Amino acid sequence: MIIVKLQGGLGNQLFQYAMGRDLSIKKNTSLKIDAISGFKNDPYGRTYSLDQFNISAELASAEEVARINTRGAARYITRIVDLTMPYYRRQVLIEDEKRQFTYDKNVLGARDPAYVIGYWQNERYFLDVADVIRKEFTLRSVPDPVNQKTAREMADQNAVCVHVRRLHGISNDKRTVIADAAKLHGACSLEYYATAVKAIAGSVKDPHFFIFSDDCAWARENLRIGYPVTCVTHNDAASAHKDLWLMTRCKHYIIANSSLSWWGAWLSGNLGKIVYAPKRWDTLDKPCIEDITPPSWHRI
Repeated sequence: MIIVKLQGGLGNQLFQYAMGRDLSIKKNTSLKIDAISGFKNDPYGRTYSLDQFNISAELASAEEVARINTRGAARYITRIVDLTMPYYRRQVLIEDEKRQFTYDKNVLGARDPAYVIGYWQNERYFLDVADVIRKEFTLRSVPDPVNQKTAREMADQNAVCVHVRRLHGISNDKRTVIADAAKLHGACSLEYYATAVKAIAGSVKDPHFFIFSDDCAWARENLRIGYPVTCVTHNDAASAHKDLWLMTRCKHYIIANSSLSWWGAWLSGNLGKIVYAPKRWDTLDKPCIEDITPPSWHRI
């Protein structure tokens, strides 16, 4: 079997699952999810989130995870461990965290069984099974009436999803952790949003901008959009899957440097969608960062 370790927030978990699903299809083997190891000491209190989706993989049991000898796994951000080899000879196919956005065809050389650790933020890891991924990343349950009402409003107009990630407004015990994350990821500038809004408005008739943010009050006050705006505030952090569902109902996108809004744009069924993404994905000087966005998206 292929076992994929899930970690991070919903967007990251979607990338990890998609890569593992593709690998399991290529190897004609089963896929299981390690939903235990990656969340034991998560500083944000994040938990397994894919139970809201129509995924086909089963959860790996604690016993199955325990049988995988992963000593030293913390040294690597992105890797596949070939479990067919003795521990001291196991092959680590990707070892450099700076390459987490870069497609590496060598990972397809992983043999069955394999334990997959990483972020895999590149559509080329699963593009050839895109139809499978889109089908499995639909919600198991019909969204609640409030979200359905918002979705109907989006359907009736040229809805543009705008994602603003501030990493603020958190509880006292997590401020240090969030501050560190904000320092790493950085926030998209007001100039970025202004340029993207102007570009969208120049191509889309009568746009209505729907803002998704962890700080909607700041976004409403600081973004000078000049067109109708709705801030989506009724879903909390535990309902990120509902925000994602609403994002996919929009027709066009101005995403943040965020895997959640990346997936909102990618899962959209609008064939004529216009997507704007930031050139800089974080504050680190990582090579091949452009690989994270599909070639049809605009990077500014």
